[in-house]
Amino acid sequence: MALGDGLGSMSQPMEALAVANRVRSERAEIKRRLRCGEVKLEELDRATVESLASMKVIELLRALPWTRRPVTSGRMTEHRAVRAHALLRGLRIPASATVGAVVERDMWHPLLARLRRDCPSQ
Repeated sequence: MALGDGLGSMSQPMEALAVANRVRSERAEIKRRLRCGEVKLEELDRATVESLASMKVIELLRALPWTRRPVTSGRMTEHRAVRAHALLRGLRIPASATVGAVVERDMWHPLLARLRRDCPSQ
């Protein structure tokens, strides 16, 4: 084993950390835009939805305002959590499901349709 072998491996954790930070920042920005009413869930383009593949659907739903009036605070209220869980239960989507799994199982469009019906802000 050469001395330099260990040095190259130090950059891999740093790169992984940078990727994780970028993903967290992108998700936080999307949730902020959803919460403030700047964008609707159905307006997210395919590339954005695919980049959220490993994110839990419940996180996205809890970011929605659930009322016509945009929410300015960043708090995830209990009311939003209850509404999000009820919506997922109604579609038989587990709370642990990721966006990628929902898209893969062709449940994304039924989810959006139910949101249009149950969530006035969407």
